[in-house]
Amino acid sequence: MRFLLFFIVVLFFSACKNTPKLENFDQNTWKKDKNACQNEREKMVQSIENQKDKILGISQMQVIDLLGSPDYQQLQDRQQKFFYYYFQQGAQCHKSGQKTSKNASRNANINGNAIRVRFSALNAVSEVVRTEY
Repeated sequence: MRFLLFFIVVLFFSACKNTPKLENFDQNTWKKDKNACQNEREKMVQSIENQKDKILGISQMQVIDLLGSPDYQQLQDRQQKFFYYYFQQGAQCHKSGQKTSKNASRNANINGNAIRVRFSALNAVSEVVRTEY
């Protein structure tokens, strides 16, 4: 019974937390650059990394509100979910058939980088890291 009450209280307080606002980060530009094919996201990655403490603990819906739908997502053991947001042009731009910038053909076969957001079983962000894909 205590566990259930604790879970409800945690869920209530995590739902009440507002979506953070990041400095030097343009949400609209980030969201429009799906898969990083327009090469706009790379300019904002440092802002995300410098302010990841504002992202830790927020819910999946708040992450979607802040960064948009993930470019890729993964579900692992123990109900852990990962969202990936590409921030560098690479093979994903040619697979998706998206309009790309002038450098995309040069980057068609290389691996790039993404921001990986990990969610705990309670649906709260537990990690924000840069990763190679």
